[in-house]
Amino acid sequence: DGSGVYTKSNGDKYDGRFKGNNITGVYLVNFANGIKYDGKVVNGIPNGHGKQTMPNGTEYRGDFKKGLRHGKGELKKATGDGYSGVFKNDKLVKTENLIYSPTSYYKGGIKDFKRHGKGTYYYNSNVISGTFVEDKLVGKARVVNYSDGYNVNGEFDGFRNAKNVYYTIYGKETLYGKIVDGVTLYGKIVDG
Repeated sequence: DGSGVYTKSNGDKYDGRFKGNNITGVYLVNFANGIKYDGKVVNGIPNGHGKQTMPNGTEYRGDFKKGLRHGKGELKKATGDGYSGVFKNDKLVKTENLIYSPTSYYKGGIKDFKRHGKGTYYYNSNVISGTFVEDKLVGKARVVNYSDGYNVNGEFDGFRNAKNVYYTIYGKETLYGKIVDGVTLYGKIVDG
């Protein structure tokens, strides 16, 4: 009984509190295959909430059942992008959010790991709400930039083109125009 490190014959190392020969509780585990796990363990197997880090830097935080990802969780690559959702027997069965970086993520409809359907994309200080098809912003949408204080409402065809655009800055009506190849053109609304 007590705290310490236990190494199994296969090389798996468990660091935590032990009671007899039972490996049940919260442990830091270094598996022989290079996978690291920090969380709840039952009979030496991840079971409950924990964090799993793969040798390539991919990290999963969430629920485990009998050593498999099972329940709500978030999977991030070493690059910072990833997704959150529901896992069953180590497989993702429902995607809830796409994660691009700590300041960039998407909540809404998702198809084949792309923005698809109604949703909101958070990018630094911008919030883009609308309909997405295969990762492309289409139709009526709203862009809010909290650092600059502007709102853009319009009919979008991708992120760089929009017509019938209505701009407001700090809640005051200001300009009408369109966006062509990422360049804002002010003036009379022209259907394009």
